[in-house]
Amino acid sequence: MSAIYLIDHRRGVSISNLFVRLLQTSVMPAFLLITLCLTACSDDKPVPTPEPPKPTTQAGCHQLIHADIVAIEQAYLLNRFAAFVPAGMLYALSSDVVYDDPTTAQREALALSKSQLQDPVFARKIAGSVKLRSDKRPRPLVLRMNEGDCLDVTLTNLLPAEWSEEGGIPAEYNGKLPQHVESSAGAPTSRQLVTAEKVSKDAPRTRAASFHVNGLEYVPIDAKDCPENTVCGGDGSNVGLSSNQGLLFNPKTSKQVSDGFALGSLVLPGQRAMLRMKGSKEGTYFAYSTAAPVGGEGDGGQLGLGLFAAVNVEPTGSTWYRSQVTDRDLKDVTAEPGTAHHPYAKVDYKKSQDGVPILAILDAQNNIVHSDLNAIVVRDETPPTASADKSKHDDSKPPMFGDSGGGAFREFTVIMHDEVHAEQAFAELADETNPLHYVKDGMGINYGVASMGSLLMGSQSQRGVGVVAKCPECRAEEFFLSSWANGDPALILKWDEKGEKPIGAMYPDDPSNVHHSYLGDPVRFRNMHAGPKETHVFHLHAHQWVLDASDPNSTYLDSQTISPGATFSYGIEFGGSGNRNYTPGDSIFHCHLYPHFAQGMWELWRVHDTFQDGMPGLYKPDKPAAADNNPRWRNLPDAEVAQGIAMPALVPLPGAALAPVATASFPGYPFYIPGEPGHRPPQPPLDMDVSDPSYLAKNDQEPDAASIINGGLPRHIVTGTSSTLKRADKDTEVRDNALAKGGQAAQLIARRAFEQNNIGLTALAREWDDLHIKALQHRGEDGERAAMTFHEGLLPANDTDAATRREPVNNAPPPHEKWWQGYSAYRTEWANTVSGQNSREGIEPLFHVNGQPRAPGAPYANPCPTDAPQRHY
Repeated sequence: MSAIYLIDHRRGVSISNLFVRLLQTSVMPAFLLITLCLTACSDDKPVPTPEPPKPTTQAGCHQLIHADIVAIEQAYLLNRFAAFVPAGMLYALSSDVVYDDPTTAQREALALSKSQLQDPVFARKIAGSVKLRSDKRPRPLVLRMNEGDCLDVTLTNLLPAEWSEEGGIPAEYNGKLPQHVESSAGAPTSRQLVTAEKVSKDAPRTRAASFHVNGLEYVPIDAKDCPENTVCGGDGSNVGLSSNQGLLFNPKTSKQVSDGFALGSLVLPGQRAMLRMKGSKEGTYFAYSTAAPVGGEGDGGQLGLGLFAAVNVEPTGSTWYRSQVTDRDLKDVTAEPGTAHHPYAKVDYKKSQDGVPILAILDAQNNIVHSDLNAIVVRDETPPTASADKSKHDDSKPPMFGDSGGGAFREFTVIMHDEVHAEQAFAELADETNPLHYVKDGMGINYGVASMGSLLMGSQSQRGVGVVAKCPECRAEEFFLSSWANGDPALILKWDEKGEKPIGAMYPDDPSNVHHSYLGDPVRFRNMHAGPKETHVFHLHAHQWVLDASDPNSTYLDSQTISPGATFSYGIEFGGSGNRNYTPGDSIFHCHLYPHFAQGMWELWRVHDTFQDGMPGLYKPDKPAAADNNPRWRNLPDAEVAQGIAMPALVPLPGAALAPVATASFPGYPFYIPGEPGHRPPQPPLDMDVSDPSYLAKNDQEPDAASIINGGLPRHIVTGTSSTLKRADKDTEVRDNALAKGGQAAQLIARRAFEQNNIGLTALAREWDDLHIKALQHRGEDGERAAMTFHEGLLPANDTDAATRREPVNNAPPPHEKWWQGYSAYRTEWANTVSGQNSREGIEPLFHVNGQPRAPGAPYANPCPTDAPQRHY
């Protein structure tokens, strides 16, 4: 048998040896499909050469979509503490990549063009000298097509042709990193950027790459349709002979170029390959490179470094638009701002700038020009004619209560990946003998990781740097999931020119691992597992989906086990955003296995109750009447950044009732929460038991303090401390007391913990000298009570902003006919429709809210309608 080689990570391994290795292991990686072509050789007769398949004309595609992509090597940041992947590899649209030419200062102007990449000499020259443009956050590539469409993907390999051991510093901070990243374990440090030391990238020696998609139908390509200097007809798999037999080239391609393709479906740096796929079934499909499938962290090869993507197949006849953009983008597509009752009632979803659509994901030539994780998908609502393709209205079994109900929906792409090969932000997390190593930055979603370990190490009780450096109460595990304390998960910070302090978010349209929608927006998750090793459980809070949306008796789910290479779609039921009871605010979703989400595998879904246009500025809810204070400012408060963190502008769904504009009396979530940035948030209002529950009927009055059952600790927030913690000269006494508490077993455990991490045990045992505590009303502060009134369907008493037509409509028709009566709503405006949508003329635009009275445990979204049976315990 002639030898066929797969190149392992850092070393060469023959295919036969690799196969033996896999047989000896108990589990094969689920994403790795290896096809072995064995030829029985009893003598030395040459093996007959099979005839290449005859090219066929492409037929049966509703439309042909084009995506020109590249594979690049680029270190990328994972979070605000600057943990990073030094040997990062990723796919990107070629239009999102720039040539990093060291001979010119105009690097950002050197965007790559398709004609340049078709030149093999130029492509080889720039391989390894490219990067994402500066306003594009490294994220997994997402490509889209509809059911019945065909997708042409042309991949140019721009990985460095030569393997390199050192380097891999992220480009965001110009060769610098926060000082604590460069400091040894336990070393004192400050929060500023310093010149970064070179690190071992631990990159695969394999320089080839491919784009292989599981589950899609591959379609033959005519030679005349194959771009010049491009190999066509493969599927991106790492199998086959070391020749181009069976593959196609454009007749204009020179023999010198075609003979240079020696790896079948794989391409070397500077080479291009095109594959054509057809989407037959809605869902998400896993794409990855098969060139280096093993080795490195988790034995994942290129996959573990980020060389994976998603191909999302949407319903037939759909059009797609960006969901989260910058404030400038939203203003640019809004016609006649301020002339309607709602300033964003005239969004032009088709508008382009310099020939590139601002919101539309496809341009006029059907090229994919945006690869956002989140998108707006607008289904064709026009009824089919007798002769039309009825597949686009295959709703013979309508969903129970929601999903999209056949209309537009938001799509959230969530790619989970484990065994992240990260340089840790703190040396302690990289130390395998330290207990905190097990909560390092090690597992993530969409190249973002927000582990417990980084936050614990940065806290006041450990290194004292970063967002919770002045949070004395942030010293146990439960604070690490709070955006009030830590900022949003996987946020990438922008620093000032001197590198002395953070001044905002690096990517304002995509700053963190938060997905945004408006209350009542239909939502579908596209979830896949791109990790090479672990099994995970996708678990979503406060929302559910059904096992089979067409089955009225189907099981409701909020969790799904997902293995490497698997993909799922979850059409959120009960209307989508906010569930049936229209809950505003943040819902976490995460891997349900504790070590996994503690290592960073979690994100947030933020449901908004006012319009989000991303207007920069930090609103101060405690000074609503101040002349220099605008309730429409959308920056989020942050303990490190005085100006706050930009929130993306959230494009409204075409044809949807627009969310009301923020006002001083109701600025919208999260601005009515009385939290203190950099500290734990307060308990919700009404959350403590009261011995006299009749207080709720007493005209919104605060109950008597003696009747609130709070265990001696009333509702409050910590705002700081005068003398930090008892430490230094007190620490010996604190430790001795802690080690002497409890029985013998407790003392043994405490001593073992002390030996492994003496700082951690001491930090948990310290006591406060003088905390600054602000007590909060049980019934809610002013902003909270206004928010409760708003969600009850009653405008706050001092809200007279009639210009935005926010008149309440009590006993509004329910959002879905099968739901309970008693919802409330606010009159608003319709967002513009796009082609394929039915006219909204004659239908009143209503923004629905819960409409039920506030209740303990549910101040903003009471789940119990007025006619619900009363339970007595």
